[in-house]
Amino acid sequence: MDCGSVLLVRMTNLQPFRGQSRQTTSVVQTGDMSKQPHCAYQLFDPNTLRPLSSETALRIADLEPIMGLVAGRTVLDIGCNGGLVSAMSVRAGARRVLATDVDQTFVDATRSILVACPDSTEVRHLAFDQLGERERSDVTFFLEVYHWLVQQGMSPEAVVDILDSVTAETLVLEAPWDHSDPSVTASLTNVHYELPPLLKGLLERGFRVELRGFASYFPVEYRRGLFVCTRNR
Repeated sequence: MDCGSVLLVRMTNLQPFRGQSRQTTSVVQTGDMSKQPHCAYQLFDPNTLRPLSSETALRIADLEPIMGLVAGRTVLDIGCNGGLVSAMSVRAGARRVLATDVDQTFVDATRSILVACPDSTEVRHLAFDQLGERERSDVTFFLEVYHWLVQQGMSPEAVVDILDSVTAETLVLEAPWDHSDPSVTASLTNVHYELPPLLKGLLERGFRVELRGFASYFPVEYRRGLFVCTRNR
């Protein structure tokens, strides 16, 4: 990616994460593993958050340094998939977690995992373009979603508009670094994927964009950047 157009992005720790997952007990006490999607980085024991695959162990280790952001905050998990980020947010002390996904299978899976926390969690079947002020939260997780929106023809400007409307304080963004990412090359055959327009749009909306590193749960050739974007005060 040519970062010349995004000069204000702060880049730190540009190596893949290699943190160690803390062996703590999740406040999520009940869940049915049979309803979890079979995604390699979403396989975990819903009672303890113990990873059941090496990819999930790396995923948890990647995200745990960021989880301090959610304590006492409201959280929006866009594209919740199998519920890992939502469950981690609950464990980290989020005041409330709203998980959304366009796929009903993932909605059901996440709902089954968060069933023990009905007063502090909600799971909705929502497409990205249905999100708005009603879903506005202190911390928004937008992980592994952007390139799929590009594939569907959504412009970076439209994505930024929605992220701006739903994020009160901090946006956690994970996305492919550029079009050479193997999954992007395979799926976006008629659309050219670019990350800088999204980052530039966030900067223009008053976010400070910091690259924390590259996710370690994917092979290195995938180069998934993990960013923390904080509103300038």
